[in-house]
Amino acid sequence: MTTPYLDEIEAVLKGKRVSIAKLCRDAQIDPTTWQRWKNGAQPRADSWDRLRVACFRLVKWKPPSLDSADQPGSAAQDSKQTLTHGAAA
Repeated sequence: MTTPYLDEIEAVLKGKRVSIAKLCRDAQIDPTTWQRWKNGAQPRADSWDRLRVACFRLVKWKPPSLDSADQPGSAAQDSKQTLTHGAAA
């Protein structure tokens, strides 16, 4: 099982023409760490938080925190809905 939202992060970045390498540089995360996450490793909280901040800085979208990823009605669910349906006007 992969870390939640990695595919969504990649889709958002692709839409904004921002590479995973750029995100990793901004978050001070080694690109191999991203690949480990994609292969099922769980991120440390501090690394995930840096990634969230860097993602917001680059594309103005912040992935949910790991502890809220599976909570119905959480910010994670709101983020998913926004990503799928676009931001409300």
